[in-house]
Amino acid sequence: MSNQSANPPVTGGADPIPEFRDRCYAVRVRWIKGELPFEEALSLLNTYQQEAVESGHLANQALVEYQLGYIHHYRGKIDQSIEHYQRALAIFEQVGNREYTARVNLNLGSEYQEKGIFHKALDQYQLAYAQSGEIGDLSMQLFAAVNSGDVLFRLEMYDPARQAFERGEELARQLTDDYWQKQIIVCELYCGLSTVFLKQHDANSAWASALKALEAARRDDQPRSRGVVNRLLGILISEFPTVPDQSFSTNPDEYFQKSLDAYVEIDAEPEIARTLVIYAQSLKSRGRPGEAAEKAQQAIRMFRTLGMTDEAMRVSLSQLGGG
Repeated sequence: MSNQSANPPVTGGADPIPEFRDRCYAVRVRWIKGELPFEEALSLLNTYQQEAVESGHLANQALVEYQLGYIHHYRGKIDQSIEHYQRALAIFEQVGNREYTARVNLNLGSEYQEKGIFHKALDQYQLAYAQSGEIGDLSMQLFAAVNSGDVLFRLEMYDPARQAFERGEELARQLTDDYWQKQIIVCELYCGLSTVFLKQHDANSAWASALKALEAARRDDQPRSRGVVNRLLGILISEFPTVPDQSFSTNPDEYFQKSLDAYVEIDAEPEIARTLVIYAQSLKSRGRPGEAAEKAQQAIRMFRTLGMTDEAMRVSLSQLGGG
């Protein structure tokens, strides 16, 4: 009587098998587009993980861990995401896959950023930027530059943030338009630049960057890019005394609602909560404190449910402090 070994022999090289990789990425892309519910995407990836374990192919196992980390991130399950990424990193380092080692370090930076550990996030982004530069991966360097800009903005280091976004802008120009993630990262890049210019009281540059972000979002035509650019437009129109272009609505509520609707399509609960916080700030600045408090409390409840207690605390303190 033969039994299947509980520890199958290790097989494969440094790279995931192309056919297996394509199946994993197809799940992720369908989920990003809102075509696949989260639970179904999770079930498929768990099935692929079992397949990889049974085959003993280490790089395939690491790839599924990487994809699980990715989708848990956008569901706000940050600790779970970190666990998956750390398992993926250990395997990719073991098999000598330099590309995915850099990718995982990049994404771990995002997790630390979500947890509010900004200096650790910045270290991860800088490591990923250097590692991707060593292998000539411009797209990954672009992500690392833009994410670094986001962290520096959160640290209120506006000049370094602008420099990071501008470095990303140079990298984006070198990428061909057929790179499948180019438009979303370009959209986020110009959204970041726009918010920096707004903080530096440069309204013209803030609006010009917002239009570039909107152009990229229209080319991308995915919920994530629609969410981020409409949130930005809500911010700008709340701040500007007059809208620079009469073809745009003067009502920020319309843009915040479009942002929320887009994020709901892909169950991006952390982004829904963040949008509610920014929406609340806009409502308060426009003399609608009751509605603002309601949005803020809704965001706090979501953050707590997601286990994002630091974010919930920041919003609570902001409410108590009147800021």
